[in-house]
Amino acid sequence: MKGRAGEPYLRFAAGEVDENVDAPTTFLNDSRQVPAAARPGARPRWRKVARGSSYSWHDHRIVWTGTKPPTVVRQAPDAPHLVFRWAIPSSADGRPFLIRGFLGWAPTRKAKGGTSWWVIAAAAGGATGALAAAALGLRARRVGRRAL
Repeated sequence: MKGRAGEPYLRFAAGEVDENVDAPTTFLNDSRQVPAAARPGARPRWRKVARGSSYSWHDHRIVWTGTKPPTVVRQAPDAPHLVFRWAIPSSADGRPFLIRGFLGWAPTRKAKGGTSWWVIAAAAGGATGALAAAALGLRARRVGRRAL
């Protein structure tokens, strides 16, 4: 999977998942400052982050990171909205493909005291990220089976 600047970010290999510790996306997704050594063109340095064929992570490309709700949500908070669509480039066996999804707003019935907008947005973003990770894991498994 490629990172924000097109750099190698995650690698789903047979029986494990590796993260490029020199990818700027590694630091951005952890909300940390990107060190000078982490450059898009740097040679990947892989670290195992999971066993098996699936992995979940917080990816800033697919969540709302604003301090206020999106304008469309502020204008009509009681209606569902498409906040934005996203596509993350990846490849399997050298063939490129996109992992696609969207971030949406789904209002809930307010309990006494109400539910904060960011709780709902975080839940929606987390669910979307989990679905993307599951889809990538299934694709990696299918690709691995074809190679056998």
